[in-house]
Amino acid sequence: MSPKLLPNGEALLFVIRPRRLDDLEGSEVALLDLGTGGIKPLGVRGLSPHYTSSGHLMFARADGVLMAGRFDQNAQRFTSSPVAVLEGIRVRGGLSSLAEFAISSEGDLLYAVGAPYRSDGVVWVSRSGEESPAGEPRVGWWTSHALSPDGMRLAVTIHRPRIPPNVYARAMPDGPLTRLTFGEVLDEYPVFLNDSVVLFSSPRGGNWDLFAKRWDGSAAARMILNRPGEIFRKSVSRDGEVVVFCELFSLQGEGDIYAFWPAADSVSPVVVTPFYECQPSVSPDGRWVAYHGDESGRMEVWVAALSGTGNRFQVSYGGGSVPEWSRDGRELYYVDSDNDLVAVRVSLGSRFGHSDPEHLFSMDPYDNWDYRVGPDGRFLMIRRHETEDIGHVVLVTNWTAELRRRVED
Repeated sequence: MSPKLLPNGEALLFVIRPRRLDDLEGSEVALLDLGTGGIKPLGVRGLSPHYTSSGHLMFARADGVLMAGRFDQNAQRFTSSPVAVLEGIRVRGGLSSLAEFAISSEGDLLYAVGAPYRSDGVVWVSRSGEESPAGEPRVGWWTSHALSPDGMRLAVTIHRPRIPPNVYARAMPDGPLTRLTFGEVLDEYPVFLNDSVVLFSSPRGGNWDLFAKRWDGSAAARMILNRPGEIFRKSVSRDGEVVVFCELFSLQGEGDIYAFWPAADSVSPVVVTPFYECQPSVSPDGRWVAYHGDESGRMEVWVAALSGTGNRFQVSYGGGSVPEWSRDGRELYYVDSDNDLVAVRVSLGSRFGHSDPEHLFSMDPYDNWDYRVGPDGRFLMIRRHETEDIGHVVLVTNWTAELRRRVED
């Protein structure tokens, strides 16, 4: 969730997440003092803290129970122990974990209950933004997807009611959707090592490690790489010999880029700095890695040599993220600060060069963290569809009056 500014303007409310992002119960409510820059944990575990006009601090536990206590924003502490005031708040897990409730300045409470799932699917989108179907939507929240090198196979992470998020597979364009992984927590961020093997990240062993499984499900998943940090987004070279991955909470920085050679079982640094770098994409010639990072003070797209030597080249200058190469290596795509997909022409010689960006189309209807380039140059996008009718929203007017009663009692 986004940090919340207290009404006195002196501190931000936010949540400290544990290293295991599926560990919702380990999230801790805290304050950032804007005067001193100090971080002050408030001694409670929960999600989505809100300060109310009645002088209470509310937050949700991982089990969907809404908690509240009287809170002195000037002293930055609870003046009464938080108590349970409501049950059944809908909670989302994953990278953007949050509890789905909000409270207005007039004291009205709005919250969601039920399963947070919908029917998503994938579509092909041309450079001009024209859509073509790529199969029927399926029940579930689709969060990351991969296209095989030959463009004939799809792997996608789907969140479904009462089932942990797992990787599913299907033959393109509209083969049956089958469950590929059977993790009990989170199996995320699939990518094809080749046309028959899918790699994915999972905290099955307590850390987010890298696993491999055959696309046809004919063998059990096996862990192929364990790291001190958490292995998230990744990209594979065209020859399948190198896996470039983003490691969060690494020993060196917030997020760093490394290269892994499965055949040699060796890892080498590509971009390792005190800053945040992630979302790597390997160029078709295997010499360059595009990624986004905040070294300049905001998220921008950069390119570095896969060898980890030489200069890094900044590609975007007005904000950019989620880079992806064209299949022929002549263009680099990314999402700009207006949430538009743009393209820059590139030269991939001994030194990297690029043109000014060309606007393609808006990413508003799509998942702007996931798109794939097909063999014909079109983009395979996750398309958001209507939410399944398996939940509802509740409005409670004059909630703060009821809140005072429940906290005082």
